[in-house]
Amino acid sequence: FGLILAGSGKLKTELRQSDMFDPKLGANILKVVDLSYGGENGFYKAIELSSEILANWNVKFIQEKRLIRKYFGEISPDTGKSVWGLEDTLKALDSGSVETLIVWED
Repeated sequence: FGLILAGSGKLKTELRQSDMFDPKLGANILKVVDLSYGGENGFYKAIELSSEILANWNVKFIQEKRLIRKYFGEISPDTGKSVWGLEDTLKALDSGSVETLIVWED
């Protein structure tokens, strides 16, 4: 397994030096990422900045994120390359016009 430490300022260094961080984990650190913000945006930025390392580790999440990003550019109603809903999806599948099917449960 591998670890990516991400955060702002001294957080990463303080974490590595704290009693909470098992020294055995140090050998598993793949990358240290400096971020200027936290929360969900920080999480996605850390993944983006670590994507090459993560892709080498065959992290499925990175592959799926790239796929979703690619198709967000194509799912605009103006392109005619996407359908929504069960009925339209089944019609597209029956006609053989589906290259990729993305299922999203809300």
